[in-house]
Amino acid sequence: MDCLHLDIWDHDDETNVLEAVKKLNEVKGVRGIRRFFKQVAQSAKGTDQDDFLGCITIPIQEVPSTGFDGWYKLAGRSSRSQVQGSIRLKLWLSTREDRGLSEEVDTVKEVEQQLLLYNIFVDHQLTLF
Repeated sequence: MDCLHLDIWDHDDETNVLEAVKKLNEVKGVRGIRRFFKQVAQSAKGTDQDDFLGCITIPIQEVPSTGFDGWYKLAGRSSRSQVQGSIRLKLWLSTREDRGLSEEVDTVKEVEQQLLLYNIFVDHQLTLF
């Protein structure tokens, strides 16, 4: 069965120690203090690490042709992962690339590309004789 697997990470912007310390007044609660010290330590080491928030695996056959807009519960990578939360995704499957063009222009472009491919094929076949 074909599945779409997504790992969800929070991206921490790279900051230097001085910038990280300036954010002390934004800290709220015990979790905020822990996060603040983690960010200062990472800035001091110069190794900014993004945090794994969770992952989801969606069987492709479960995505309706009309698309889907809904919430998915995040799962951990292993049984030891302490993951909580969910993510909202808008999913749909398409066999056609949306290039932001009107349907008529898009169709004309596809026909032109097809003709170009035919010309390349015919030229190649003629060189064989």
